[in-house]
Amino acid sequence: HPRDGGRDLYLVLACDGVWDVMTNEEVGRFVHEEVEALRRTSRGDGGEEEEEEDGVLMAKAADRLLDECVKNRGSEDNVTALIVFLGSEAAVGAA
Repeated sequence: HPRDGGRDLYLVLACDGVWDVMTNEEVGRFVHEEVEALRRTSRGDGGEEEEEEDGVLMAKAADRLLDECVKNRGSEDNVTALIVFLGSEAAVGAA
């Protein structure tokens, strides 16, 4: 579909070990929720800004996605995932 910069925030490339146990919608929701949680955590307690770079956040979210697939959903296939951040900071805050 044509990319919608206001809605399409992430591109998830993953092998069938992920897609065997999660739908597109579940992966999208999971990644969005994990990235938002990681952003909140990286901001600290309101003191100094310690916000992590998008690449680091995407790598951590991918790790959590793979843990979810293997540990919580029982995937027995190979699991690999790469998450690419497509959105802007404004889009993330508005989503």
